[in-house]
Amino acid sequence: NQLGFDDLQTLLATGLEGGELARRIARRLPVILVDEFQDTDSTQYDILTRLFAHENSLLFMIGDPKQAIYSFRGADVFSYLRARDHAQIRYTLTRNWRATPGLIQAVNTIFANHTRPFGFETIGYERAVAARSEAQDDGAAMHLWYLAPTEEPVVSKPIPQKDAIQKIVDAVAEEIVVLLNDGESRYAPEDIAVLTRT
Repeated sequence: NQLGFDDLQTLLATGLEGGELARRIARRLPVILVDEFQDTDSTQYDILTRLFAHENSLLFMIGDPKQAIYSFRGADVFSYLRARDHAQIRYTLTRNWRATPGLIQAVNTIFANHTRPFGFETIGYERAVAARSEAQDDGAAMHLWYLAPTEEPVVSKPIPQKDAIQKIVDAVAEEIVVLLNDGESRYAPEDIAVLTRT
């Protein structure tokens, strides 16, 4: 007698087929805002459209298709793209309040000149605009590191994954030590975050 996340979706989708439950929910909730819409799957999108995609309701969906690659709880980018194509009005937020102007410029430089930067022709890259104009740090806003299998100029075969992981871990740890122990360092341990898959 336990219901999981998928069970709740399936039961609701089935319950909406008669029409009465859908009418009751739509009457109680005339305006719906779904944040993080990129984490939606096809069942969830079908539920939302059955309930709220009609003239007596307003359905707002806020999401970023580039984040759909993480497939949170089975979400898929195709549900997002289908929803985007059916939307009557679309807005794109390009003003970035989180990153420095230098970092925004670096990211724009990397992604804006590719026709398919995210693998899908329908997911383009919108250039971001810095909301703030503070001066950039002395250092570069972004550093790209390349991992070579050997020190030799001619690479004969790719580096094994376990060796690559260890080299990356060592390089990141060494860089953190350098940043924290520099005589003029502006960084403390709490200023550093390391993002990993697990």
